[in-house]
Amino acid sequence: MNAAEILLVLNGLEPVDTTGWVFCVVTHGAHHYWDNSAQQMRESKEERFWPFEKGEVLVLAGEYEREPFGEGRKPAKWSNHEHHFKDLSEALACREAVLAGTWQCECAPEPVGEES
Repeated sequence: MNAAEILLVLNGLEPVDTTGWVFCVVTHGAHHYWDNSAQQMRESKEERFWPFEKGEVLVLAGEYEREPFGEGRKPAKWSNHEHHFKDLSEALACREAVLAGTWQCECAPEPVGEES
């Protein structure tokens, strides 16, 4: 068994084209969330990562930047910030820095508002 065979099975026995696939690391969460009871967006001082985890490493496919298998999540849809890498070792180094609190980038959102 090898990775190519596993991808083939996961893709319904159809060939898998990995052109344009990237590794993605969730670096920052959103500073807002949907309040179901009030039916409106609320701001949050704390980062919210749902449905992802801080430092989570994903594989994103092609121009739609979604997971190619599983739930097909798309980080940008949830207002999470992420960085893309072609190299897994770079993605893993980013993950370690994110989890250690030493990751620096210009995209880091500023906390705003009061959480209800």
